[in-house]
Amino acid sequence: MPIVFPTMIIFYMWVADKWVVDKRRIEMTLQDELNALKTKSETRIPAEKLAVMHRATEDLEKSGLKDKVPKVGDRAPDFSLKDTEGSLVSLRSLLERGPVVLSFYRGGW
Repeated sequence: MPIVFPTMIIFYMWVADKWVVDKRRIEMTLQDELNALKTKSETRIPAEKLAVMHRATEDLEKSGLKDKVPKVGDRAPDFSLKDTEGSLVSLRSLLERGPVVLSFYRGGW
């Protein structure tokens, strides 16, 4: 069963010399949301840059690297990182309080 995320979509429309806000709540699976984001992104990215991105993705897929990375549900090794206030926090200490979701932000481009 796919995970469904409620999503608020907000449309801003210029109507009769003013902005009108239209809020709609829809439910999408994560895959649906990712597909929609990919489709929208591909309409804004210049063709030559999109071609480079697709080639890089194909190269990564052919490398076999995907088969070597941790999978969903795999146990992560214990590690420690500084939080936003500079204090050291370990994965082990967080797990003692309950489940942990790791998210890796690769930074802004």
